[in-house]
Amino acid sequence: MKARNYASILAVLTLAACSSGQRIKAPMVAEGPNMDVLSKESLWRYSAPLRAQLKIAGEAPYNGLVACYEGDFKKGQEDLVHSLNQGRNDPEYWNSVGTCHYLKGDLDKAEDFYLMAEGTARQRKSDFPAAQNNLGLVYLKLGHRDNAIEQWEKASRSGALTPSFNLGIMLAEYGHTQRALGLLGKLNKLNPKDPEVLLAMGIVHLQNGDAKTALNYFEKLPAMALERPAAALAMAHALLTLGKVDQAREALGRARGDFAQGLEIYRTEIAERIKIELEKRG
Repeated sequence: MKARNYASILAVLTLAACSSGQRIKAPMVAEGPNMDVLSKESLWRYSAPLRAQLKIAGEAPYNGLVACYEGDFKKGQEDLVHSLNQGRNDPEYWNSVGTCHYLKGDLDKAEDFYLMAEGTARQRKSDFPAAQNNLGLVYLKLGHRDNAIEQWEKASRSGALTPSFNLGIMLAEYGHTQRALGLLGKLNKLNPKDPEVLLAMGIVHLQNGDAKTALNYFEKLPAMALERPAAALAMAHALLTLGKVDQAREALGRARGDFAQGLEIYRTEIAERIKIELEKRG
């Protein structure tokens, strides 16, 4: 399978993991064994109902940030402006403002506010890995991949989990699969049921040509996760590589939702290979 297919499927897992500088106190319903490993750092990992609970409970770092995740940028930014006096010396405040702009698609302003968060942290003589992680996301979207890696390298040294996830995915895209597996493996040990990490681990093993180990990770995914186009494609690819053609066809058929352009090309190739193998049977 072409390397660009792995890049397409890995890219689906990145570009969304924005960090919060504070540890998010999740509602009780989210504190189960299946809660993913980044939920304490990233509101990206919360569904809309769970974000609403965070907002009602007042546990989110700033309700304005929750509003931005819900797509209500006007309210989110108004709430953050109202918090300016109490937040101006807090790097988390500027990080939240930056993330609102990032979610809105205004990357230049997002970069400015993430840099302000870093500067505020330096005034306190401390690091702020959340802003470093988020700067990495901005640079990646702007096409500055080396700058993104530099930020995630720096942020991950603090022990933050979200930049380690993003760095692992990016290293795998560059073909540095062993280092990627090392980073992702540490996250997998923290929560062996995290679906994003299980999927990423499986894809990287598949990239290494180890379809058997890849399938072992994919089989641990919950049924709902296997309906995602990226997961359905990866599992179908692993099964097909292992000669399990009928199961590969079933796995591909479970995909729900639209395929991104890169994934659509990948899907077409897998479907064609399945068709050829079935035709060989006569």
